[in-house]
Amino acid sequence: MRITVDGLEAQPPAARPGVASALRGVGLRVEAGEQLAVIGPSGAGKTTLLHVLACALKPRAGTLRLDAADPWRLRPRALRTMRGRIFLAPQAPPLPPRQRVVTALLAARLPTMFPQREYVETGGLMSYGPNFPEMNRRAADFVDKILRGAKPADIPVEQPTKFDLIVNLITARALGLTVPQTVLARADEVIE
Repeated sequence: MRITVDGLEAQPPAARPGVASALRGVGLRVEAGEQLAVIGPSGAGKTTLLHVLACALKPRAGTLRLDAADPWRLRPRALRTMRGRIFLAPQAPPLPPRQRVVTALLAARLPTMFPQREYVETGGLMSYGPNFPEMNRRAADFVDKILRGAKPADIPVEQPTKFDLIVNLITARALGLTVPQTVLARADEVIE
């Protein structure tokens, strides 16, 4: 699918009225078969751009053409068909300020298990949750299939299959805890 954007101006749906657009004057061209990654700091408008490209958010100004068609002039059924040809790999929601959370829990001497390894790397005791790098690799496989012509609706939904148990022994010692050897033996990673 060829994507053409010219002079795009868009605002996230949750933005307050009167606030300046998150995107102004954006232009890009992606030819059929090319891949696109949108990378940038938080608040740069990446998610807003992806929502516009996925026909989930109508821009305030500018043009969006998907295979030369203006998706906002299509009949509802044709628009749904167009959306079915587009794959949007969303970003993970931002984590709360990890260091602040971990510091408060350690100050209260509360042993805590987190859903993501980043908290343990910051000083949390343990985490058990999906392996996000593995999930991102799987998302890349989906993108590849779609770029090779598969319809997103025909690709089965997958749940995470790899979960990691991370244990921070430095934090355990600071809290005066002894982690059983059976837990350490099952851990995918032990921070010492």
